[in-house]
Amino acid sequence: MSAQGPSSEKGVNTALVCQESYACGGSEEALFECDECGSLQCVRCEQELHRQERLKNHERIRIGPGHVPFCDTCKGGTGSPRNGGRQRAVVRCQGCKTNLCLDCQKRSHSGVNKRKHPLTPYPPCQARETGLGVGVDDTEVQKAKLLEKVCSFLLVDENEEIQVKDEDEFVKKLDCKPDELLKVVSIFGN
Repeated sequence: MSAQGPSSEKGVNTALVCQESYACGGSEEALFECDECGSLQCVRCEQELHRQERLKNHERIRIGPGHVPFCDTCKGGTGSPRNGGRQRAVVRCQGCKTNLCLDCQKRSHSGVNKRKHPLTPYPPCQARETGLGVGVDDTEVQKAKLLEKVCSFLLVDENEEIQVKDEDEFVKKLDCKPDELLKVVSIFGN
């Protein structure tokens, strides 16, 4: 749950605040979004958290003006597989201090208790269309597109027996054209 700072427009908050509160206490402006942590982070929290061995390899994006965060509450069951199926927020509930996608906003704020909470809409942005954060450069967009096409299967089983009969079955399991260029990575080890 991010808190947001004041803005020059009446009732509209634009600065996203750190959701981690790990090193800053939740008072500093968020400059990073870590999808694997599921949070917006200030510089100090991002550095301290990702110094830990188990979090070192998380991919983070630097967020800029106009960034639209992920929904804080949804599990994203119907969304795309990228980002765990989570949706970008369409509104921020000022009463609950949460970012909500359209489905979660309808589900959680249609009852009597929360219907009157002030909601601030996020502006439409490219992030909602592509599922990527604002400010992501072309190489990150290309990387995301390439990763959508990743396919894998078991080539050699635990008894060291190959699991494809011939080249045609191999191509079929990879779901590609026979003349298409591709990269095959095999990992062997105990």
